[in-house]
Amino acid sequence: GHCRSESSLGGPSSLQCHDGQGQLLWGERFQNIGPPALLFIHDRTICVLRFHPNTTGASVHGYDVTRGGLHFRRYLYAMGPIAHSRWRTEVRARLVEGRLHVYGAESAGRYLEILDLPTGDVVGYRQWPRSQ
Repeated sequence: GHCRSESSLGGPSSLQCHDGQGQLLWGERFQNIGPPALLFIHDRTICVLRFHPNTTGASVHGYDVTRGGLHFRRYLYAMGPIAHSRWRTEVRARLVEGRLHVYGAESAGRYLEILDLPTGDVVGYRQWPRSQ
């Protein structure tokens, strides 16, 4: 099977997973997330990492690949609350031995948050504040 995501800036986005014959297994619509959104699949969990370049932080939603049920929703701490005029966010991620490593660069500094899959539990966190 396969999963795919469709999104439009400022509009609704969707995530759909299909079986090997192309039949829809499940689908999910997200309102107002738009790009950028990153998808990662590990075992039976598909993770949707969502962020906006003009806000702080990010979120990760984990779904069962075959049934679509939400396993977890995790709002990342990132750099924590910062002044509105200082927002700028870039987020990257990769899977490492069953864990999602989220690397963020915000106006206030950089961070690494590590989530266990499929639970979404934070198992590691570190930040490197920008010098004032």
